[in-house]
Amino acid sequence: MFEKNFLKYKHKIALKEKNIKIYYFDLLKYSTLFKKILKQNSLTFLICENKIGSIVSYTSLINNKLPVCLIDINISNDDLLKLVSLFNPKYIIYNKKKNFSFLKLKVNKIFNLYNFHVVEITNSKKFYISKKILLLLSTSGSLNEPKFVKLSQKNLETNTKGIIKYLGINSSDATITTMPMHYSYGLSIINSHLYSGGKIILTEEGLISKKFYKIVKKENITNFNGVPFIYEILLKIGLEKIICKSLRFLTQAGGSLSKDKILNIYNLLKNNDISFFTMYGQTEASPRISYLLINENELKKDNLSIGKPIEGGKLYLSKQNEIIFMGQNIYGGYSNNYKDLKNYKKIIKLSTQDIGFKNEYNEIYIAGRVNRSIKVYGHRVNLDYLEKKIEEIFKCNSAVIFKEKKIIIFSEKIIQPSKLTNLQSNIFKNIVLSKIPLNKNMKKNYSILQSSKF
Repeated sequence: MFEKNFLKYKHKIALKEKNIKIYYFDLLKYSTLFKKILKQNSLTFLICENKIGSIVSYTSLINNKLPVCLIDINISNDDLLKLVSLFNPKYIIYNKKKNFSFLKLKVNKIFNLYNFHVVEITNSKKFYISKKILLLLSTSGSLNEPKFVKLSQKNLETNTKGIIKYLGINSSDATITTMPMHYSYGLSIINSHLYSGGKIILTEEGLISKKFYKIVKKENITNFNGVPFIYEILLKIGLEKIICKSLRFLTQAGGSLSKDKILNIYNLLKNNDISFFTMYGQTEASPRISYLLINENELKKDNLSIGKPIEGGKLYLSKQNEIIFMGQNIYGGYSNNYKDLKNYKKIIKLSTQDIGFKNEYNEIYIAGRVNRSIKVYGHRVNLDYLEKKIEEIFKCNSAVIFKEKKIIIFSEKIIQPSKLTNLQSNIFKNIVLSKIPLNKNMKKNYSILQSSKF
């Protein structure tokens, strides 16, 4: 997928972590090493971090069409062993500082790569993997019930090219890591920059660290990317911290920001000639589906649409008003264990599970999730819609669930349900939290709230 581009930009810096620089020529060299040592049609577990060893391993595997499953660095040893028993990987790549215990597995260390061990499981089972499957990404949110999305080279390449085109990413671009590599949005940023010959600055510094913003300015970062949670932090501590002469665009995906917050971001950026894109996607779409360039005309509308589909893609609403996407970046099915890796389905339409509506200009807007629509006392209520109303009226974050015949509103301040809806107040319960819990992908963790006792 990357080989020709790596050769084209071989004298440019691809990755930088502190004082270590990796050129595109180095990435080609490591791809050759992986080709010599690792066996074809064998699955590799890559335990991801935003570090050189992790990204070099990823590109080397992808270049050699060696199927790889990306796993969160924060996985527990027990959960990792469960996944190993379910998927029978031939190889595991991980940071040697992470002391995994492989217990009954027969493990042979092959080589080290920038503090990452590449190990072979010598007693792993042999099984067939469809030649179309190149990447497995988790979509379950819980590794206790693993559910991975099967992606092909065609899926990844189509989506990567589409992103590069609408954002105008080129070999002069430089970005900085803000999200986990195993998260589809974070990975798409890596893919689009490496495919176009850009540079990626790897750092473990957080958004509240002064060092992070010094790196942004020192490395002449041209774009910044984040989920809503990241922008909420930036708005609190001062979005102007990331603004520098080299910055030319920002992107936001992984959920929706309120219109007020988007307006605040836009007003600060427009004075500095910096573009702002909101994007809609799902891991099953490799992951981007559509994009919207924020401008004054868009902000005059009551709501912000999901924008235009990526090149070659098509969006429409089903008879049930579910948003449907068609494109060559649609996944090839789910995997729960090694037995279903022998198949890659050709899926033409992606049912997003999002309910939408159109305006007079045929633009599509999200109203909420299919499984977030409930019926209480004869009234149909969309819980996502309630969250948006809380954001608009009370100016705070919230998470709304339905449990034991009550609508439970978790919020950062006291909420008066009468200002949200005409439904009788006794069906609501408001619980004030100092912070809404998030999952590993920095999205609202409804499962924790659903299982909590209150």
